[in-house]
Amino acid sequence: MIKGATIPVRTGGNGTSGTDPRTGGGSDGDGKGVGNKGQPNGNTVKGGTYNPVPPGSGNGGNGGNGSGTAISLAGWTWNSRPEVNDDSDETGIVKFRLKVDSDGVVQVVETIESSLSPSVTQKYKRAVQKLTFRPTSAGERPDISVGTITFRISTK
Repeated sequence: MIKGATIPVRTGGNGTSGTDPRTGGGSDGDGKGVGNKGQPNGNTVKGGTYNPVPPGSGNGGNGGNGSGTAISLAGWTWNSRPEVNDDSDETGIVKFRLKVDSDGVVQVVETIESSLSPSVTQKYKRAVQKLTFRPTSAGERPDISVGTITFRISTK
């Protein structure tokens, strides 16, 4: 603190852009209280009319097709995503448990859930058996790591 310095004290503040003459700021809108009403897109309406947009009136976008692959294998990530030549019209899910050695090579693949036909499930299993993995951090790795891979399949 500088010797002899004082902090100015303000009284009767009126806000910076409000029109309400009372102390404490103004309200640029058609309601009571302090503050501006804003549009849902974040634009403030100064002195204008507030036209709320009803909930659920947005276009919602197109969404996705629901297909995808998820891996859960602590300490590892795949070198490349699995490639499956699935020309079927099947929709569903298939989940595998896999065991990976300390070099990132798949040793065991077991089906733990599937809503697909056995032949399509087998295509996905073969793709998992061909995968290789790399560690996500430095240091020692366990002899065997266990995780899961889940495929969600939907027709296009």
